[in-house]
Amino acid sequence: MYFAPKASYAAGEAADAELKECILQMHKRDMECILEMDFPETVPLEMILEVLKFWVREYHVDGFHLQGDKIPIELLLEDSYLGRTKLFYKGMTERMIADAEKEYPRAFLYTDEFLYPCRKLASGVNGSISELADQLRKQNEKLGYVNYFADNNGFTLNDLFTYAQKHNEANGENNADGPVWNCSINCGVEGETSSRNVQKIRIRRMRNMAAMLFLAQGVPLLMSGDEDCNSQKGNNNVYCQDNTIGWKDWNSTRQAKEFFRYIKKLIAFRKDHEILRMEQPMQLADTKSCGCPDLSYHEEAAWTSPGIFNRRSLGILYCGRYVKETEDVYIGFNFSDLQKNLAIPGKKGKRKWYLYMDTAVKQAFLAEPEEIKEAFYTLEAQSVCIIIGK
Repeated sequence: MYFAPKASYAAGEAADAELKECILQMHKRDMECILEMDFPETVPLEMILEVLKFWVREYHVDGFHLQGDKIPIELLLEDSYLGRTKLFYKGMTERMIADAEKEYPRAFLYTDEFLYPCRKLASGVNGSISELADQLRKQNEKLGYVNYFADNNGFTLNDLFTYAQKHNEANGENNADGPVWNCSINCGVEGETSSRNVQKIRIRRMRNMAAMLFLAQGVPLLMSGDEDCNSQKGNNNVYCQDNTIGWKDWNSTRQAKEFFRYIKKLIAFRKDHEILRMEQPMQLADTKSCGCPDLSYHEEAAWTSPGIFNRRSLGILYCGRYVKETEDVYIGFNFSDLQKNLAIPGKKGKRKWYLYMDTAVKQAFLAEPEEIKEAFYTLEAQSVCIIIGK
């Protein structure tokens, strides 16, 4: 079972040839292929190594997301044949990784520790802004952090704000399967609705969730389909559904197309600002004498953060000079039910602040940046903004 692709996924009878051609075409487009492999405790180390080497040798895969409670990850990292193979695992720690790995980072921590702080704040189900702030700045020179709010197990992004409860009846297990605790809400109506007001609320919360993902320091992972509002009709365990429930619907609605454009702009913004994806962890101090810390927090007053556990708003300032960029990036979060005035630090000389994106605005990303002349920005309830200093 470990040495052949699943035949039912193939268009023809030669599943192995199809997969090899698929990976070849991915590589030509600068894409990588990461396989998910599940190894129970009964599978010995020798077998695991044989399987991984087979897929690297025969199919030229680039890495593996390993699942299982007792994967001998340290021994896999030491194997010379897998020296350029990326490994994703929930039990990955920095101490397992040799200093030489800094030159070719390939070890990644893959857990849901980013997922729950984001979901809780975006849905209004408790949540802590300080916990989110800790997740947003996770970074390490040797160990990569994979951030996601949804993956191939559980609700899609769209369904997180469309269904308060899971709907797995079609799976034949009396709705007992799948995760019970999803931090999901329906925004007033369970399931799809024609209410424009409900749709507007859902889209804004989806925008907020995507902003948290792509504005964090770690590696963003966006599940296929979430970029254009794919739904599984509330089913959070679709592995057994080879039908429209589990399939990706490519007939995008106007709303889905708009959300897709928003995602592309978020990705482009991340690529254009290296300060959002530094390899070194932030120090929260002015270690390079740039005039301000690499990362600082702001709330109603600049340079201060009360740090109260149950707060729902925060301003985060990244100093672009730490990566020799001319622009500073200020990100405002407001997950409360009220407007918040987030303080913006003063600029020296002729430098000014400009609003680039606000999830409460119709198109989110402004066609032209707008100068902010006040010492604060009023952020609507349940919204995220991006402000640039230049």
